[in-house]
Amino acid sequence: MTLVLCVAFALTIGVATANAKTYPSNLCTNNGWKYLTKPDGSPFGSETACVYYARNGGTLVKGPTWSTCESYGGLFLTNPKLAVIGPAYKGQRILWLCNGYNNDSANTASAALIQRCLFSDGGLAYADFGPSNNPDFGTCYQDPFPN
Repeated sequence: MTLVLCVAFALTIGVATANAKTYPSNLCTNNGWKYLTKPDGSPFGSETACVYYARNGGTLVKGPTWSTCESYGGLFLTNPKLAVIGPAYKGQRILWLCNGYNNDSANTASAALIQRCLFSDGGLAYADFGPSNNPDFGTCYQDPFPN
């Protein structure tokens, strides 16, 4: 799984081109489809649509959150089983993880990831865990009590 998700580290929106026919489920499952688009920027309406598109030769483009994580050397994941910090409340869902990213003394990476979580991805909380000098592990959580 690590090999598949480490397609490329990019400072801008990256393109996941490495023969999407062989591993679309690794990119599209666990809500990964919500952070991928088609090359024209159009989103996928479901996991099934994402997998179908990739299996038929479509190019998956990493969205801004995925690219932000990777720009700081992190591994973007949507599988909650890989979280360093689990949910705080019963029913609280993990939206995404950014594992192993590099932060500086000003916490630039954490600030960028918090921005993506709270203001772009509809998250309620962001947890950051790591030693004082890296790597850091971030988790974006959904509101456990949505309206």
